[in-house]
Amino acid sequence: MRKYIFTYLVLMMLPLAVCGQALRGSYFFDSSLQRVKMNPAFSPKTNYVTIPVLGDFALHVNSNIGVSNFLFPKDGELYTYLNQRVSTAEFLAMMPAQPRIQMALDMDLLGTGFYIGQKNFITVDVGERFDLRMDVPSELFVFLKDGMAKDTYNFKDFTIHQNAYLQASVGYKRDLGDLVPGLSVGAKVKFLAGIDRIDMKINDATVYMSQDKWELSTDAEGVIYGKGVNFQEPGPDESLPSIKLETDQLGVAGWGVAFDLGAEYKLDLDIPVIDGVNFSASVVDLGTIIYSNGSATRLMSQGNAAFEGLKDINAEFDIDESLKKIGADFMALANFQEVQGDQGGSAAITPKAYVGVEAPMLNNLMSVGLLYSYMYGISDLTASYNLKVKDIFNVGLNYSFLNTAKTLGFIMEFVPRNGMAIFFGTDYMNFSYIPQGLPVDKVIMNAKLGLQVTFGTKHIKK
Repeated sequence: MRKYIFTYLVLMMLPLAVCGQALRGSYFFDSSLQRVKMNPAFSPKTNYVTIPVLGDFALHVNSNIGVSNFLFPKDGELYTYLNQRVSTAEFLAMMPAQPRIQMALDMDLLGTGFYIGQKNFITVDVGERFDLRMDVPSELFVFLKDGMAKDTYNFKDFTIHQNAYLQASVGYKRDLGDLVPGLSVGAKVKFLAGIDRIDMKINDATVYMSQDKWELSTDAEGVIYGKGVNFQEPGPDESLPSIKLETDQLGVAGWGVAFDLGAEYKLDLDIPVIDGVNFSASVVDLGTIIYSNGSATRLMSQGNAAFEGLKDINAEFDIDESLKKIGADFMALANFQEVQGDQGGSAAITPKAYVGVEAPMLNNLMSVGLLYSYMYGISDLTASYNLKVKDIFNVGLNYSFLNTAKTLGFIMEFVPRNGMAIFFGTDYMNFSYIPQGLPVDKVIMNAKLGLQVTFGTKHIKK
């Protein structure tokens, strides 16, 4: 049975229970328990303990394509891009040159934050992280559509990157108001245990089609880090190589360290209504995992090869099946062969950056803010309105307008000084979905929810 790389990726997601990040909507709530993940110079107004598994769960998906790229209205009916009524030129006019799919998943297993004295705040947490990125050339979708209608296809910069690791961190925030009024700084060190990492890229591949076989000219490279993650040459009944997950062999394949650094400066203003202006900036997840000898499998492909052609390329449109075919075609086009597997290596985790400016008003009852963020190679700018009711209820609306799908978001938080805190929200709200649950427009979404126990009160009074 043919094994797809996509199937492997899905299997890796399930045990990690989806890497993400705190919602950008919580960045300007100074009682929020979540925003310290975006800037270690922040601290909430209470101590807290995270409820295992339920305490902090996040999902982030970002893509520059959506269902609308594959559906076309004609003569009062809706056709998929595979239908002959939809020309290849029409389809390509709707597609970006390099379709992109990204996913990140987060789950905190343990966590706590607490004050020591009046100016020091400590955080400790343990969690699981997962992220995935696929850059898929538009020509691949043309291949799925036209099949044997063309005899030559060319694919460039077709990449798959996936990373899964465990993280234990300790953070420290210090109020430096005695030296510089309004200034706070923070840092966090993260100890990383790499579970697996896959980096594969087809630099260039040309496919020459005939009735009974493909002829391939390829230039591809890849590396797999992990114990229990094995590359397999095609078997007697298989035409493609595969990546096989041996669950009984899984273990730590590498160790690493990362850092978060941040600062916040609050400028008081003697202006009616406006309390002042708060400036903040941070970089998080600056780090690398070093993988041990014996945990790396290095792959390469340069030259020519021939495979039997795939059948039913022009199948009825189905998202799940299309993604499976992408994985299968990647393995076929890459034509990987193992070149060495006894050396280790290193790989950086995904860094993120934030720069924010906020204007609190009416004794901090509400505020407006503007947040620049950079993550997964994408910049975004988010404007937000934040309502803070007695530092217990936080309700916010935000609008992001640099991403490929300009969208609204919201967040709601209940953060009592002592008791059960709950939060949920999203930075991207999609209003139209197909029955399979995917947005009609660009697939950009994130969601975050959790429960935490709060106790004690903040020592520094505002």
